[in-house]
Formats: sequence, C-alpha cells, structure tokens
Amino acid sequence: MKVLPESFYLAPTEEVARNLIGQTLVVRTPEGLKRSRIVETEAYLGVLDRACHSFGGRRTARNEAIYGKPGTSYVYFIYGMYFCLNAVTGERGVPEAVLIRATEPFPLSEAPPERGSRLETNGPGKLCRFYGIERDDDGLNLASSRSRIFIERGEVNFWRIQRGSVSPGGIDSSAKARDWCLRYYLAGSRFVSKLR
Repeated sequence: MKVLPESFYLAPTEEVARNLIGQTLVVRTPEGLKRSRIVETEAYLGVLDRACHSFGGRRTARNEAIYGKPGTSYVYFIYGMYFCLNAVTGERGVPEAVLIRATEPFPLSEAPPERGSRLETNGPGKLCRFYGIERDDDGLNLASSRSRIFIERGEVNFWRIQRGSVSPGGIDSSAKARDWCLRYYLAGSRFVSKLR
C-alpha cells in the first residue's frame, strides 16, 4: 500500500479528520507490522479551540510536536494512565491535529480479543495501549514507511463516513468546545467508540 504523503495532512484539519477514515494505521512491533483501519477521528483546531492543547497559543516541551510539520505524530499522556495518538495537520507552526480515536484491525481474524463486552481498540487510549504506542512515539513522521508508525492509503467508502458531536475524553473538553461537530466515524463499525 502507498503511504499517505505529507501533502495529505496540509488540508484543513476537519477535512483531514474526515479523509483519514478508512485509511490504514501501521505500527511496527516486535512481531512485525500491525495494520488496522481507522474508523473514528476527531479534529482539534488549534489556538481557537478550547479543547486543544495549543489553545491560546500555549506552547511547551510536551506539546511541541503539534507545532511541527504536517504528518508528524503528536502523542500525549492523559488521565495519568493513557497515551493518545494524533496526526499533526496544516502548515508547520499551525498547532492543529487529528486524534485517532478508534481503529478496526484487519484481517478481522487478527482483531484484539474482547474483555467482557469491551473491545480493545475502540478508544484512543485503548488502541495505544494495545499497539504499545507511548510517549517515545511523539514526533515521528507518519508520512514515512521507515517510521515505527505510519499511515497508508486504504479503501474508503465515503458514503459510510458520518459526522458527530464530540463527547468528553479527547485532548480535553469544555462546555463550549465539546459541542462542536468535529468527530468523524465509519458507520456500521463495531469498533467505533460510544457516540453522543
């Protein structure tokens, strides 16, 4: 499969969030390359988005990657227990990103086991835990097949892509920002996290 180029991530962030649905997340593990279909994303719109780490122009060592070039990975730690994977969008220095909220492993025979009634990749923290994505994966080039994590072009059924409002639990939440319709998902996938 062809790796999505850096130019893919130069589009407006909401457009990238939509267009990532159906693409293939690839993680290099000790057992080999693990692939899964991206089925849910969420756009974060930078300095004007109260739910984004860069709101108001905030810039620290921890969020430096979100200011990087398009297609950079931004990995952060949340709630003292989960890592979350984002793809940086737009021009370098414009701190916007798309959160990868859920993926669907394929072939489905390789899907992670369910614990009780809960899937293991139907949430941003859970998928990072399953694939071993941690802070060391911050700042990678997602547009390079040499990276530990990259994204390949997949099969996209645009008619199945739907848009929804944001529920608390992404990069952050606020009464104002959480109601924005910045979340995209693949209709019919059982790996999509709980929708509002």
